[in-house]
Amino acid sequence: QKIRAAKLVLLNGLGLEKAEFKRAVEQNKIPYAAVSDGVSTLKMTEEHDNHHSDHKGHNHSDLDPHVWHDPLRMFTYAANVANALIKVDPQGKAYYLQRLNTYHGELKNLHIYASQQFNAVPKSKRKVLTGHGAFGYMGKRYDIQFIAPQGLNTEAEPSARAVAAIIRQIRQEGIKAVFVENIKDDRMVKRIAAETGIKVQGKLYSDALSQKGEGKTYLDMYRYNDDTWQEIFVSWNNAPQKQSKIQTLDIPANKDSYQIDITDLVTKERRNDDNIGFYFSSRDKANKKIVSMYSKESTQKPYIIFRYYD
Repeated sequence: QKIRAAKLVLLNGLGLEKAEFKRAVEQNKIPYAAVSDGVSTLKMTEEHDNHHSDHKGHNHSDLDPHVWHDPLRMFTYAANVANALIKVDPQGKAYYLQRLNTYHGELKNLHIYASQQFNAVPKSKRKVLTGHGAFGYMGKRYDIQFIAPQGLNTEAEPSARAVAAIIRQIRQEGIKAVFVENIKDDRMVKRIAAETGIKVQGKLYSDALSQKGEGKTYLDMYRYNDDTWQEIFVSWNNAPQKQSKIQTLDIPANKDSYQIDITDLVTKERRNDDNIGFYFSSRDKANKKIVSMYSKESTQKPYIIFRYYD
């Protein structure tokens, strides 16, 4: 019923959708477009092929369909969406092109943000374990090695040999970034984490958005994934050794809030153990007290903000 009521159906293409869904669209003679057309694609690796050679899941192609994990490839993707809308609604052409131009700017800013986030982490530590091989385009764009017990197919079970190889790799290379996915059964990832003694760090969005919250739009989802992955390399909860000091900060008492650029502190600490510890001692100047302290993630510099009230 939803297909019959649609004026336009947008398909990702590249084998993401099951064949029967595309047939239903064609049989109902609904206009449709494959929005990945013209996008530069990656092929499945030989390792991925071996992990799921039965092709029971969403991928029936030798191409990786997860193009949305590269913001620059999404320029073409977004243009295809706009062109498809113009085709079924020619009167709205000016509006769709204006929105496309704005969105291209947002994608550019997203790429800049992601580049800054990932470039802050040494390449040797850009290694992440996830549930299935959905992040190949992100890995290619930002030089990150993603490891997954399953390939592109979300339904095929990984072999015992593949799981054992991943466990060995994690132990040998000291991989710490382990994440479950919002669409996946997390038991396999948790099993690997338990085997290697590593804590699961959180959840990443791979193949679907959320109805609300951090993954409700593509831009929100991508920034959330970037920030979630980045956070495990900078811990704000590690107390420094007693009496150890990196820097003493004089905080003016004549302001309601005060922002401190901590770029140098972050850089210095990252050269050591990747953990950043801060201890704060307040002297209650002018009868004011620190009532909150939090970090601010900026596209330029990291900050800590103190806020006061009388």
